[in-house]
Formats: sequence, structure tokens, C-alpha cells
Amino acid sequence: ASDVNRFDIRMDMNDDVTEEDEAALAEVLEKNGTAYMPATVEQTLYRWDNRLDGVTLICADPAKISEFYGVIDQKTGEDIALPESGILIQKRMHESYDMNAGDTLPVLDSSLSEHEAEIAGTFVNYIGRTVVASPQAYRSIFGEDSETNSYFVKLNGADAEKVQEELMAVSDDISFVLKDSYKAKYESAAKLYNIIVIFTTAIAILISFMILTNLANIYLTRKKTELTIMRVNGFRIKEAKGYLSRESLITTAAG
Repeated sequence: ASDVNRFDIRMDMNDDVTEEDEAALAEVLEKNGTAYMPATVEQTLYRWDNRLDGVTLICADPAKISEFYGVIDQKTGEDIALPESGILIQKRMHESYDMNAGDTLPVLDSSLSEHEAEIAGTFVNYIGRTVVASPQAYRSIFGEDSETNSYFVKLNGADAEKVQEELMAVSDDISFVLKDSYKAKYESAAKLYNIIVIFTTAIAILISFMILTNLANIYLTRKKTELTIMRVNGFRIKEAKGYLSRESLITTAAG
């Protein structure tokens, strides 16, 4: 999560924030010595294999995005430059839905009109479902310029609560997403997956034990006559048990 989310706070603005409010918000950020990046963050839909699914579209300055949001190439570990045309999709989308560079991804706008976006490549991010575009690519896809509705902020030592309070004093039509909240969400998901793995492993062990016990009972039942003959022929109990144990261990190991 820290490799991808390199910001401390993301400030989202709704449609009621005016240009004057936005300028005042930027002034608060500058006064507190923070670094920030204006961006467009849109929750939208895409169509693939005749079904609709949700996706987060991030559009930001290609020269600044790597400072606040990691768009990383899996092979090299380096940040990928945003292309002037097309979008970058998560590697998870490529793996799960067989989306490849050169394919066309129909993306819907706020009025639910479809726009064709060419997939220019993939980047590493397995959390959520996100695509990234440059302002030039956004314009070529949707036919209009992207509108800033979010600020990615690095505090640079500023007090987070103080900055948020000063921003809220300018406008209450904003909301915040904290980097720590992403981390907590990912850690909670990881703990849940670990619990599920432990639970399913315990069930598998229990079922295996029950199956082996049942097989052992069947094996003993079938061997009862043979063991009786061995005892009649003078084999001691210890020898009969040793024979039975060795055969059980060899057949179980082979299985």
C-alpha cells in the first residue's frame, strides 16, 4: 500500500466547491508547507464481456503523479510514465479478465455514455480496481478536459488534524481519505485472509484424520481373519502388531 499510496491525505471536493473555495484551500495547504497535487478521481463504470463493473479513474499530471501515487512496472520496479493516449490498468485486471495492451475498454461517463479507451499497459496494484490516465489521454477519451475534484497531499511534517481543521473552516463540502485508513483496511483484509486460511487448513486436517481413521478401521476389519490365523500359528501379539503397523505405514506413506 505504501508503494502505491505515497500521499498522507487525499482531499476530495464535491460539486459545491467554488473556484474561490478551491483557491483558498490551496492557500491553506501552501501555508502549512505541504506538497500537493491536483487530480481527478472519478468512480465510474466500464463494460467488459457484456457486463458492467465499477472502477476508479485517476487523472493527474504525469510529471507529478509518481510523487503522490505509484504507477509501477512489475518487471523493472520503476514508475511508468503516463501515456499521452490510452489508459493504464491494474495488473490484476489483466490477470483476472484477460485485458491486454491494445484492447479497447469501454468506459462510461457520468451520463452513462460509453467512451472507448485503449489499454496502453498495466501497473502493479492488487487492491481495488483502478485505471490511470494523463490529462491528454482523458481529453482524447471523453472529449473534454478533466476537472480537478481531489488533492493528493504530503504533509511534510505538518500536523494532520490542524491542516484538516483549517481546510474544513474554508469549506465543509470536502472529505478526507487518510493513507493510514488504506493501511488499516489492507491489514484487516490480510488478517481475515489468514483466519480463513487457518480455518480451512484445520478443517482439511480434521477431515484427513477422519478419513484415515475410517480407512484404518476398514483395514483392521479386513485383516481380522489374517491376524487370527497368525495368532493360531504361534505369532506373538507384538509380532502381529508390528506386521500390521509396518504395512499400514508403508501403504499410508505411498498414498
